Amino acid sequence: MNSISTLEKWGNGQGVRIPKAICEQIGATIGDTVVIKVDEDNTLVLVFPQTKYQRHMKSTMDDLLMNLSDYFTSVELWGDDIGAEVVK
Repeated sequence: MNSISTLEKWGNGQGVRIPKAICEQIGATIGDTVVIKVDEDNTLVLVFPQTKYQRHMKSTMDDLLMNLSDYFTSVELWGDDIGAEVVK
């Protein structure tokens, strides 16, 4: 997909708006890190590293807690009754 944009003043620098369709195509969202570099032939290259959490990766609670059993020696959810609680 090709798009034409204009270099605009942005604070003390310059900026180019990236169309929403291009951002959706490459999976870029607001706040993503962008690596900016210039190739030997004076081509500006923007690289959006793919370091995001992958939503298709699912874990069960057992998977997440599997290696933590050494940290918990006993499970005590409640202490002795104090005050006017009614525990059945």
